[in-house]
Amino acid sequence: MAWEHGSELVLPLSLAGGQSPTPWGAAGNYYGSGRDALRDLLRHGATVHGWKRLRVPFYFCQHVAQSAALELPVVGYTDTPELKEPDERELDVARGDVVLVPNYFGQRTSRWRLRGLQAHVIEDHTHDPWSEWAVDSTADFAIASLRKTLPLPAGGVLWSPSGRALPRQPSVTEERELASLRKFQAQSLKALYLRGASVPKQTFRELAVDAEAHIASGAISGMPAGTRSLLDALPTESWRRTRERNHAFLLERLSTLGWSVLPGEAGSVPLSAVVVFPSPVQQSALRAQLVARNIYPAVLWPLEHSVIPDIPYSARSFASRMLSLACDARYREEDLQRLVKELAAAANALS
Repeated sequence: MAWEHGSELVLPLSLAGGQSPTPWGAAGNYYGSGRDALRDLLRHGATVHGWKRLRVPFYFCQHVAQSAALELPVVGYTDTPELKEPDERELDVARGDVVLVPNYFGQRTSRWRLRGLQAHVIEDHTHDPWSEWAVDSTADFAIASLRKTLPLPAGGVLWSPSGRALPRQPSVTEERELASLRKFQAQSLKALYLRGASVPKQTFRELAVDAEAHIASGAISGMPAGTRSLLDALPTESWRRTRERNHAFLLERLSTLGWSVLPGEAGSVPLSAVVVFPSPVQQSALRAQLVARNIYPAVLWPLEHSVIPDIPYSARSFASRMLSLACDARYREEDLQRLVKELAAAANALS
């Protein structure tokens, strides 16, 4: 099968196992997307807390930054997954700032706190919503896009670890309802295709592209009922444990090949195996070799066309040298063994 990134793709998955208790419990707001959750929070914060500017890492998803900029001006600060935490002295927080802090690839386990600085903190737990950090957080607010780690057609969540008031739960828009339905149709058709059914690729691709264009556009939306029902039924605990085992397997095997893989902090359950190459040229050449072998690693995130102004070389360099290899619960150990074999062959082809 094709090796693709993104757990939003519905592929054969074991439904055995139970759910992990959510960090937000019964106190969270559910949204059509993570970007909906962030926009609603920023709008709320501007009204209730006087927020005037959002600080996000220079190394960050530009689509999310673009959505956030609909509500507040967005300014960057220095942080990348290669750092344990950003340098607070460089942050230069001003009155009215709110700071977004991501758990990159689910690799961090320790809370980063703005010690003595007068700013609210929003944590982004998209890459592992059930992490130790998310569960023990004391941040003002936290958000997550749930479809990055779960096979959901849409969905985001907002909560306050410190018990602050949330905005009113928004209703579901027709745009988000239709987008979620089309994405689910695309996922289901692709699952049939991968099982050998006679389904044209173009059919589910067109549905997926159309759905993706409307997952986070337009008005802020709540989570469609069908997506919420799926979320409540998924065995999040067992899938997270599988991802943990798969990541450990890839980390060990790829390290023996001499590849540089970000290890993650002890106790973390990373989203994927993140390989970092010495140069963009090597990354690009290896990626082309992998695509030719039906393996599609992701670049999280491309910064060539950035929304955040004045992105420094350190952030652009990391983005151009990394590849993210999925290791979620879709994949069994024999799949990972085949992946490692193909990765070694791709590297050999370039030597």
